[in-house]
Amino acid sequence: MRRAADRVEIVLLVVLLLVSLLYFVTNRAGTVESQANPEETSTEEPATPVATKAPAAAAETGGVRNRPMARWITSNMVWLNTLINDAKKMLGYLKDMNLAYAEIACPQLAADIATMRGQAPLWHRMGLYTRYLDDAPSRHRCPPIPDTQTAADLDLGMAQLESAIRNIINGINTSNGALIMLGESETQAACDTFDKVLKDLQNLPDVPSELVPPASTPWESIQSFFDAVQNGDMDVVSIITGGTGGQPGISTWCSKGLASFVGHASFGKWWSVLTHNDDQKCNVHVDGFMTFNDPAQFPSVTCPLHYQIDGDFKFKAVNGKWIITALPNFQEMMCDSPTSWGECRYVYPYPGDAI
Repeated sequence: MRRAADRVEIVLLVVLLLVSLLYFVTNRAGTVESQANPEETSTEEPATPVATKAPAAAAETGGVRNRPMARWITSNMVWLNTLINDAKKMLGYLKDMNLAYAEIACPQLAADIATMRGQAPLWHRMGLYTRYLDDAPSRHRCPPIPDTQTAADLDLGMAQLESAIRNIINGINTSNGALIMLGESETQAACDTFDKVLKDLQNLPDVPSELVPPASTPWESIQSFFDAVQNGDMDVVSIITGGTGGQPGISTWCSKGLASFVGHASFGKWWSVLTHNDDQKCNVHVDGFMTFNDPAQFPSVTCPLHYQIDGDFKFKAVNGKWIITALPNFQEMMCDSPTSWGECRYVYPYPGDAI
C-alpha cells in the first residue's frame, strides 16, 4: 500500500515538472519572437532621438542664417568682446571704489571704441590728458556691422561709454565727485546696452550668402576659395573643399589650421599653370601673394605676415564641380612689401617647385 502511494507521488511530481518545463519553453519562445519583431512591442518612438536629429540636419547645411553678419563675426568678434569685457572691468572698478584702476582703464577703452569705429586708436582724440596714460592700440580697424539693429545698439553703447570716460577723467582732474558718479551710471548704462548688442547677435534676420561658388572650372574654384577665405565665409570654404556642416573638408593649410585663415587673410594677384586634367582629377600650379593677420596675436596687437603661395591646387570632379582636395604650400617673406615681393617673383616652372 505504501509502495503504491510512493508511485503516485512520483507520477505527480513528474507531471508537475513537465508542466513547468512546458510553461518555460512557451514563455521563452514568445520572448524570442518579441525580440525579433520589436515593432510589435512598442508603437511609440522615444523622444530623445527625434530631438537630436534636428540640430544635425541643420549642421549639414552650415547652420548659418545670416552670412554677412557671420563673416563680420569671424573677423571682428574678438574686438567687440574686448570692448565689452574692458567696459565691464571698469564698471567693476568703479563699483569697488577702485578709482585708480578705473582711471587706468579709460585710455584702453578709448582705443577699443576707436577700433570698433574704424578710426585711428588715438587716446588724445578725446582731448583728455591724465597722468601720462596711453592706450595699447592694436591698429586694427573694424568695418561697420552689417546689421542695422546691432549697429545702432553698438553705437549707442559706445556713445554712453565715451561720455562716461570724459566725465570720469574730468571728475578726477577737477576733484568733482558728481562727475565721477555720473560716469559710473553711464558706464552701467553702456554695459546694459552692450548686453542688448549680444542679444541682437542671437536674433539676426535670415540673410543668405551672396557668394555663390562657381566651380565649373579649376580657376573658378581657386578664385572662389580666395574670395571666401578673404571675406570670412566659412560656408563657401566648406563647399569648395568638400566639407559638411560648415566645416572645411581640408583641416590644415601647410602646418596651420585652415579655419584660422578664414576672415584673416587677403590675397593679391596669382598666376597658374594647368599641369594635369583627366576629367576626374586635376592639378593647377599657382604662384601668388597672401597677407595673413595672425588671430593668435589678438586683441593686443595685429600681426600681419606676408606669404608667397607656391604650389599645387589639387581637385576632384564631383557632380560637374571641381572640389579642392589639397592646397598649395606657402613660404613666409621677410623683406617684402605688404602687397608684392619685389623683382624676384618667378612663375612655374622653377627649380625646386616639384620638391
